[in-house]
Amino acid sequence: MQTKNIYKLPIDLSKVTKVAEEGIAHVGDLVNSIDYDAPEGTTVLAAFGGEVVFVKDDSNVGGDEQKFENDGNYVEILHENNEVSE
Repeated sequence: MQTKNIYKLPIDLSKVTKVAEEGIAHVGDLVNSIDYDAPEGTTVLAAFGGEVVFVKDDSNVGGDEQKFENDGNYVEILHENNEVSE
């Protein structure tokens, strides 16, 4: 995937306990996603400036199984050049 924007890592990698470039949610527009596992309370920043256009924060369940695909919390940000990160 080619982007016009230059993104930074959204998390201090020394805090990351696991990185996943493949997963049940990495389909369609999210095929190039990267998931970072880190302890609760770890600071996560936007990878590039933009406007928050959607927040899902109503779930306290999750896991690696397909049945949890729609349970993840996330923030969706619209960036320059009509690019979106989640």
